Amino acid sequence: MLGGLQLRELRGELVETGTMTERAFHDAVLRHNSIPIELIRAGLTGAELTPQTRTSWRFGEEAGGD
Repeated sequence: MLGGLQLRELRGELVETGTMTERAFHDAVLRHNSIPIELIRAGLTGAELTPQTRTSWRFGEEAGGD
């Protein structure tokens, strides 16, 4: 369930802002395969990853989530 909520938030961040089309988003997520959502987010947004990269994305905070 948590992964679904993260994907929903990521979709809102990229599709609803016009950064990606719906189809491009879904194709990219499927292309990334079975990896943690934060790594999918990094791939879709072009974030640089290093071996020292730590999990930091907190989704839903703007919407009042924990």
